[in-house]
Amino acid sequence: MEREQALADLRHTGYTVLALHYPAPPRRELARNHARKALAQCLCSFFQCDAADIALHAEAGQAPELAVRGQAVFASFSHEPRISLVAIDRQGPVGVDVLNLEDPTLSAQECTLLAREYLPPDTATQIATASEPSRPTAFAHAWAQHEATLKCHGRGLNEWQDAMYALYQNAPCQRVDTGPAYIAVCARRARA
Repeated sequence: MEREQALADLRHTGYTVLALHYPAPPRRELARNHARKALAQCLCSFFQCDAADIALHAEAGQAPELAVRGQAVFASFSHEPRISLVAIDRQGPVGVDVLNLEDPTLSAQECTLLAREYLPPDTATQIATASEPSRPTAFAHAWAQHEATLKCHGRGLNEWQDAMYALYQNAPCQRVDTGPAYIAVCARRARA
């Protein structure tokens, strides 16, 4: 069912996000391979082509380079235990990120420290002043938005700089429904 919905989304909106759920956490390389295979299968169905018609170059930490029969297609991957996301956009750069809300390292104190270093100052203040029980969820949403935005612009993670505000303005984000255990966000480059 999800594949049919993904194809319909690609036809109607030009982009989609595939969610791959695993019964047990796979090794990182296995999750990457599953995500690449799902991407190829979706593109083969959409473009009615063979896998040989798809050129994909993907290295960890870098935006994948992708073409189908010479036509550029944009993709982004994100992995957490038990889930991988694959964002596909026919029109321009895209970024996706997912965070596991059940991650025990997502303490209120750790969220405050990470937000202060990597997120916009106003967002970091909102997270720091949120109630302790709600802080990890607030942080997860802001972090996923930040990571998705950086991926959309082909940037890696760095400490916050005010020049990054422009990235947010040029990559509107929307939440991706992945169930209650995760927060996921997709960013797409603003279209003229």
